[in-house]
Amino acid sequence: MALTRVLLFTRNQAEGRAMLPLARFLADSGLVEGMALVATPEEWAIQENPLIHRFYEEFSLSAPQNSEAWLLEAIKRALVEEKAQVAVFPNGLPPFDQALEFCWMLEGIRTLVWPDQPLDQPPEWLLRTPPDALGLLDAEETQRMRSATEHQPANRRTTMLTGDWQVLRDWLLQPPPAFHRVPLAPRRPVRELMWAHLEELALLLPEGECLVLGPEGAAEALQELAPRSQVRAAQTLEGSVDCVVDLLHAAAEEDPGRALAAAWSASRVRSLHLLPVNMPLAHRSPTFRYGDYDNEFALGPASHDLRSLARAVVPPERIRARVLGARGGGRPLWQEPWIHAEAPDGALPMFLLRLEHEDLPPEDWLERFRLPDEERMRVVFVDSQNIAGSVLNHAVAVNRHTPHRALALCRTRHPYIGYPQEESRAVFVDEGISQNLLEELEAADCFVFFEDDDEETPLANLDLRPFVQGRRVVHLYIGQRVHRDVARHQRPGRMVLTPLPHLLRIFPQAYFYAGFPPTTLEDVELRPPLSEEDGIVRILQTPSLPHPTLSRFYYHKDTETYLHATRELCRRKVGRTELWQVAGWPHHDVMQARLDCDVTFNQLRGYHGLSGDEAMFLGRPVVQAFDQFNINRHLEYWGLDVEFPWISTTPDLLAQTLADLVADPKRRKELGIRCRRFMLDYFSPRVGILPLLWYCRQAPTVPGDRSAQE
Repeated sequence: MALTRVLLFTRNQAEGRAMLPLARFLADSGLVEGMALVATPEEWAIQENPLIHRFYEEFSLSAPQNSEAWLLEAIKRALVEEKAQVAVFPNGLPPFDQALEFCWMLEGIRTLVWPDQPLDQPPEWLLRTPPDALGLLDAEETQRMRSATEHQPANRRTTMLTGDWQVLRDWLLQPPPAFHRVPLAPRRPVRELMWAHLEELALLLPEGECLVLGPEGAAEALQELAPRSQVRAAQTLEGSVDCVVDLLHAAAEEDPGRALAAAWSASRVRSLHLLPVNMPLAHRSPTFRYGDYDNEFALGPASHDLRSLARAVVPPERIRARVLGARGGGRPLWQEPWIHAEAPDGALPMFLLRLEHEDLPPEDWLERFRLPDEERMRVVFVDSQNIAGSVLNHAVAVNRHTPHRALALCRTRHPYIGYPQEESRAVFVDEGISQNLLEELEAADCFVFFEDDDEETPLANLDLRPFVQGRRVVHLYIGQRVHRDVARHQRPGRMVLTPLPHLLRIFPQAYFYAGFPPTTLEDVELRPPLSEEDGIVRILQTPSLPHPTLSRFYYHKDTETYLHATRELCRRKVGRTELWQVAGWPHHDVMQARLDCDVTFNQLRGYHGLSGDEAMFLGRPVVQAFDQFNINRHLEYWGLDVEFPWISTTPDLLAQTLADLVADPKRRKELGIRCRRFMLDYFSPRVGILPLLWYCRQAPTVPGDRSAQE
């Protein structure tokens, strides 16, 4: 059963406390995925609320303002980006009245008003902007409200929820209202969809004859971009040519597979196809995904898998596919939002499909990240707080696996995570600032600041500002510290990277960079799990502390859900099983526990994390949740045909997923082999550090001249 996505909106502590019983009911019901949107630290401090907490500023590119207009825009972005199915407001006063209207406009979002104070009489907002449901109310309140709202239009009739929580449970289980996918074309000219991508297409045109099936003017534009080709327009296929260029043509055909085959058959070298990512261009027009790649904001499933259609025409060795205009980074700051419910951020991704007549060489995902062989850089990684030793890990990867040189700069040592000094070249400024350090900083080509750090961040008595001037700078966002002061952290004019797709929604101009797990894993000797000796299947979680207040943090590891699933496994008496939790151990001992166990449970927040990455590197299968935003960003990064080796599940299916793995040792072993191979090919320190160095080379320099400081 798919869980209902519920968002709760409050503006102050009083509203937050009034909604607390509902938040706890939702968290305990097992029916929903819930999130609380808050405006103040006082709301965040209500520790009894177990739902994930987000601040409104995480959904706004401008600094927080005490205005209804600012709050309304943040609410709109939250509703769309978090793909809400139920929105809960404390009342229907501004700006929540307009938020209710927005939910009705989008369709598919039901609304519930949870009164923040007793309703002695029907308030004006209830008559003006009635929600889909109002509750919980006692019998007297319910009768009074029904009498006042009985003449509302049928599509805006308020459902009164009595004091029985079962009524609310039943209401949540109701299917969402029916909606119709609105074609994009009437709202934005089709021609405009593809015009920005013609330069990419022109690079693939052969020098021979090219036939363009597309809107007026497209052939002329391509001819100008590819003067060595002979480009002409046509409404239908006309004999044999070197290349057929299909600009949305297959998206208008009743049988798009036949259209692909016809275009390829009419070409001698290749056919090129530009098609929207699961976006209807007209009523009943076909829509497309490519394998697991789909529109993150789609309001319905794609009618066709473009990969399957392509493989029905030519073998995989003759297919190349990529996404143009993707949401994977470097995008303008929401310059044109709200053009369409299925493209709320103004992005209109398009598949570029290439069908060749000859086999292509194997695709190398690292090719676009390679630096010239003679390139040498000096990189300084900076994290004042030394979170998880990440700067040390990056420095080791550079110094161990590349010809470049790196240094890790922190305020102090990590209490239990360390890396070899000769490889990390770590400097802890609390222990003193040497002349050698100053010379290293002077010689640096690029500074990489982690999280919210920059050259203004205090580092004991070390002032980085003069060293940074005239040098390239990269900011790497990896967690909770950049969820506040969002407007400042947009950092226009600077290179920002993140391995977390949800941070790309907060910082759309940033670029996606997947990262890699600790280099210490490369030194761990692999061995079989203990189950091969005693037959006991062990499932491991390295948890966030199982405390009710910690689940509010986005980066919590869903410990309570894991404990619930393990209790279910115990009730079922599934095989000979041990359920492990390990925390607070030295990192080496944690790695040995991963090797002892058969399966690692990571988390269910939609992204992969360090626990799962470590387990896969050591050859163990991993269970986690992976949402569409994460699927898309990683496929854009590694290639659309990459197959992820981990098992993606949901809270309601976790116990069954684990039970299936316990019962199938052959599958566990096969998954472990796939995980290990995947990590070495795509996600090891040896290959994972290369994209970061490429971004360091591309980063803009900070204005200023060091010589002027001397």
